[in-house]
Formats: sequence, C-alpha cells, structure tokens
Amino acid sequence: VWSLLFLRLESSSYYNENVSRYVSTTQHFFEAKDNLITPLLTPLSFLLTFRLARSAVRFWDARAAMGKLIEICRSNMADVAVGLMSPFRRTRSKLGDEQVGNEQEAMELLCEYSQWLAAFPIATKHYLRPETFTTKNYSKAYAKQRCEYGRLVSDVDAQKMIFECENSFGEASKVGVRVRDPPLVSLNRLHQLAWDVAYFEYEGVTKAPTPHAQSILFSRITDQINILCGSYGAMERIALTPLPFVYVVHLRSMTLLYL
Repeated sequence: VWSLLFLRLESSSYYNENVSRYVSTTQHFFEAKDNLITPLLTPLSFLLTFRLARSAVRFWDARAAMGKLIEICRSNMADVAVGLMSPFRRTRSKLGDEQVGNEQEAMELLCEYSQWLAAFPIATKHYLRPETFTTKNYSKAYAKQRCEYGRLVSDVDAQKMIFECENSFGEASKVGVRVRDPPLVSLNRLHQLAWDVAYFEYEGVTKAPTPHAQSILFSRITDQINILCGSYGAMERIALTPLPFVYVVHLRSMTLLYL
C-alpha cells in the first residue's frame, strides 16, 4: 500500500512539472506576440481615430448643407410670394374685388417659380446619388426619376434635369457630350424667374412697388438662390472628395500587420 501511494505521488509531481513547463512556454509565446503587437497599437489607433473623425465631420457638414438648403428654400418661397402678391392683396382689401388686374398672370408666375424651387432638391439628390443608365435599366431608371419630379416640370424640362448629355442634334440624351448638371438647370431657371418676379409689371393695383423696392426684392431673391448654389456645391465637394490616399493605404497596411 505504501509503495502504491508513493508511486502516485511521484506521478502527480511529474504531471505538475509538465503542466508548469507548458504554461511557462505559453506565457513566453504570448509575451513575444505582445512585444510584436504593442508597437502597432498606437499608430493603428491614431489612424482609426482619424478615419472615424473625418467621416463624422463629412457627415455633419453634409447634413448642415442640406439643412441650409431646406431653410433657404422655405424662406425664399415666402419672400417671393409676399413680394409678388402683396400689391394685389393690398388693392383687394381696399376695393373688395375678387381679382385685381393681372393677378392671374402673377399667380401663374408664382406657381412656376415654386415648381422649379421644389424641383431643385430632387435634382440635387439625383446628382449626388447618380444612377447608371444602361441599355437594360434605362427605362426603369428614367421612369423612377421622372416619377419623383411628377408635375413639377414638363417632360422636356425633366429630360434636361435627368440627362446630363446632349446628342448631335442638341437634344437631351443619356449619351453624348456632357453639357449640364441637373441642379444647375433648376438654378438657372430660378435666376430667370427671379427677374420676372422682382420686375413684374402690375396692372390695376392702387400702389405698385417702386423701382428701388423692386431692386431690393431682386437682390434678396438672387442672394438666396446663390446660397442654394453654395449648399449644393458643399455637398458636391463632400461627395466627390475621398479621404487622402496615403491615409487609406497606411491604415490598410497597419491593419494587415496587426491581424
């Protein structure tokens, strides 16, 4: 019995010795790995932080530009409506007529301006998130974008807003020479209508705006349209400007070494 007991103790001691040797070898292995990985943690953390920070900045800049675009669209429409229709409203309140002078013509001009102003954010979205027009999806892609414009623009104007090229006959086409950006088509039309709104020739009103008041209204409307162009340009810059290539390559290389 004593001999069996001592034999078991001896074998148990041999087992503990093997386990401790294995644990020691494993610890040395992981220590060597830590010594290799630790120098990579600082630059990798810096690069990842820089990448995330730049992504966050780009996101909030784009969100601020879109918020500015929505804000200016609303204030611009309010200024145009008040500046154009106030003489008719003031005359109608004095005379009590249902329709004064060429108020119907002014209303049609106001509706046209509001339609082009509403079409501008849609054109901006289509430009920043373009769809590839191929032979297979041509009808589907065009129908989708045309449906988003709805009745805001005519079919001819919608083609100019959707297609960026012209063929040899000067017609809007999916292939040919690039001649336009869709948002600029809307902005150019808004600039033209801004002149018509500011210098509208009133008929039948008791007091038409003075030339000075008309010039102030025109300046205000054009300034707001220019802000819309700036917001569109800011989002275009963010969409078309990637992160610096050297940072991308450096981050990929360090990540590959780390893994």
